[in-house]
Amino acid sequence: MYTILDLHGAVGGQAATPEQHDGCIGAAELWTNANYWDRTKWLWDMIAQRYNGRSAVAAYDLLNEPWGTDATTLANRSYELFNVVRAKDANHIILLPGHNSGIDAYGNPNNGGRTNVSTWMHFYPGLWGWNSASEEPTYQANMHANWLHCNSTATNPAGTGESCDWRNRINGIQTPFLVGEFQPWTLLGSYGGQMTRKTYDIYNSYGWAATNWAWKTTSQNGSTGDTSSWNWGMITNSSNGGGMSGINVSNASTAQIESWFRQFSTQPLVRNESIATWMNWKPTVGTRIEAEMFKDHSGIRMETTTDAGGGFNAGSTDDNDWMSYPINIPTAGNYTLQARVASPYNGGTLVLSRNGNDLGVVTVPNTGGWQNWQTVSITVNLQAGQQDLAIFVRKGGWNINWWQLTKQ
Repeated sequence: MYTILDLHGAVGGQAATPEQHDGCIGAAELWTNANYWDRTKWLWDMIAQRYNGRSAVAAYDLLNEPWGTDATTLANRSYELFNVVRAKDANHIILLPGHNSGIDAYGNPNNGGRTNVSTWMHFYPGLWGWNSASEEPTYQANMHANWLHCNSTATNPAGTGESCDWRNRINGIQTPFLVGEFQPWTLLGSYGGQMTRKTYDIYNSYGWAATNWAWKTTSQNGSTGDTSSWNWGMITNSSNGGGMSGINVSNASTAQIESWFRQFSTQPLVRNESIATWMNWKPTVGTRIEAEMFKDHSGIRMETTTDAGGGFNAGSTDDNDWMSYPINIPTAGNYTLQARVASPYNGGTLVLSRNGNDLGVVTVPNTGGWQNWQTVSITVNLQAGQQDLAIFVRKGGWNINWWQLTKQ
């Protein structure tokens, strides 16, 4: 286990936001009080001296969510803290905090001889005013899908917009990037587990490190394990014997305070089983392979589906789009390929391929609409072994919910 040392609450406060995550009410005085700023530099000097060479420390996060100043001031002050840390610790990664307007004020952090430097942002679609027109789970799920897959429009070419703009920006400065916080299951209900896996997959495909907020949370009543109304932690205390009483630390005794904190080490816990299932999911012969759970793709979108079983489908395919899936074929031979498709058009063509070679061609019928589903099937001959199979869109205009291979 590795630790990122994060200055979550700087003296005087750095945030000036309603949730007051820095522990200070009112203005963010870190930016206007010279004494507070000097104390912050002193603190990072001490931290760098203490943890220099400590292998369990992955990085130093200079400031958490410093929304209380403008982007240029933040960049200048962060570079000042960078120099303070580097004077005592030449090796640990230093994370430059993102502003709520982005990271452009930093320019290219690699300039000026800086090494082991990274930027970060916290991405929260659907929360804190980010397109949160509705908390209804289907709306939230589609908004997350749009963020991840950068839905193109007439003014927004494919490969741009949403997370794609961030990918392009980060690639342009060739600097490591951390999504220091994100929350892909709160408000999403039954879609949450799959969206968590999908978010990690997309960020990983961009080359971004990512850590969700949060691993564990607790509440007074705990959770029954119902994932349709899950809160912020992947793990939380169980309502069956894990409930927590409150404590007033201003008048409690030392023994009472110690006893209250000790319950965290013994209380029964429950995990979000939907997240656990999806984080361990992989394409397997003999089971349905969710089409939107591709490893790589070109031009594909995902959206919620009204097909039996709910969840998502991959859709709005255009000619020459594709999706690839790593899968182990246990034995060579003939397999039945089933594909669950929907289309308002005639003439769609789906190809199962490997390394650009056709393995089987499926004609996608006009099913009467984008969410009117029909299962089509063909026989394909497959080699044994681990391989990447692709669903190639030779002629588009259709959706696909799932596909399955069954040994004949």
